[in-house]
Amino acid sequence: MTSPSVSSARRPRARVRPIGLVVAAVVVAGSSIGLGWLAHRPSAAAPASAADQASRRDDRIAAPGALADPATPDDLAAIDDELRLWVPKADADVHDDLSAGTVSMLYLGRGRLTGDAADYERALAAADRAVAANPASTGTQALKATVLQATHDFTGALALAQTILNGEPDNVDALAVAGDARLELGRLDQAAATYARIQQLLPGPALDAREARLDWLRGDPGRAIQLATKARDEAAESTTSDPSFYEAQLGEMARLVGKADVARAGYEAALAMRPSNQLAMLGIARLDAFAGDDAGAITELRKAAAIAPRPETLGLLADLEARTGDAHAAAADAATIHAIEQLGGAAAQLFDRQIAGFDLDHGDATRAVADRLIAAAKIRPDAAGLDLEAWAWFRLGEVSTARTLSDRALATGSIDARVLYHAGAIRIAGGDRAGGLDLVRRAIALGAALDPLDRAGAEALLAG
Repeated sequence: MTSPSVSSARRPRARVRPIGLVVAAVVVAGSSIGLGWLAHRPSAAAPASAADQASRRDDRIAAPGALADPATPDDLAAIDDELRLWVPKADADVHDDLSAGTVSMLYLGRGRLTGDAADYERALAAADRAVAANPASTGTQALKATVLQATHDFTGALALAQTILNGEPDNVDALAVAGDARLELGRLDQAAATYARIQQLLPGPALDAREARLDWLRGDPGRAIQLATKARDEAAESTTSDPSFYEAQLGEMARLVGKADVARAGYEAALAMRPSNQLAMLGIARLDAFAGDDAGAITELRKAAAIAPRPETLGLLADLEARTGDAHAAAADAATIHAIEQLGGAAAQLFDRQIAGFDLDHGDATRAVADRLIAAAKIRPDAAGLDLEAWAWFRLGEVSTARTLSDRALATGSIDARVLYHAGAIRIAGGDRAGGLDLVRRAIALGAALDPLDRAGAEALLAG
């Protein structure tokens, strides 16, 4: 099937978003089921019509993403209202898996909005209660697998999903968790096979968005953009998908492959629908910084950080503040990143790579950081994990070890600008100047895919 042109314009349309859609939109970043499992549970409400059930099924697997579609303050207030209703219900009956599961989904959605690790911990605790209340239910098990996936326990999520699949091989929710976990663990061929099975059972925008990221990770930017565009177009026609997520995801995919105009159009469309979509806000800031508008980028990043102070946002903000001479603000934002690191637990697990990357590039390349990345890469040896470990060894002066790991990262097919830049720097340091410069040029050619600090380093290498 031929996907529509990436330049096809779509006017953002107003849409009433009930709480179920809001939670489904914000809960899952690289996870699976949204609110689909609830459709299979008994409740006091009147049964849904056949049309309603079909509509729900169309979007049972929620969309993946890096920063899953944060919502407006009104959405956060709506989630809090729902929590005030469902938490007492769950507390009143330890056998009420429906209420416990709903609380889990709501806290997970809240965590996506706030970046508060405590919300993720509450989501996991509620999911555990749901499983304890109904241990035979694959719905509650799939819910817990989704929470594990969202909190970056990819091995735990995969193990639980596989347990479900052993009894129900065509359980789409479990298949989605398994595919996403395999993707994050660097098992790209296994992820592709899992997604192919979902394609036979439940095709749609959520699956296309996943496969777009898979193709980018495998080094096929053209197909990645085609699938992200297809997902965006399908979601625009859906009554159950949140189109702002798919606009932002297309924007992010376009930025990563060096298509700045397509990226900006996608981000702006997402923000027109949902003004506090953090993926879009961060993307616009990156495009502005690449275009030389540091003031505009800083404004956008501060807005995003006020919603949720994630290390990726704060790190870029600190770099731009330092570049524009605001050393005090840069130091304050760097201190916030270090405070998140010191919290440990769920916060450190959620943002481990962003924090480690910031440490390595800001004078904190220690053996302790390297050891942490070595342990992480053993569990999750994808291109990004291998690249971070390679960069740690490079910063510590172990160029030969860094080269071995960098070669492994490139062997995955990665076209990630940061992976290319790091590989180039490592090769140049090891004496392969021609090969290293070629990789650095490829990274620079991807434009806004390379953040300002990395771009400055890459340009310095080209300047000799």
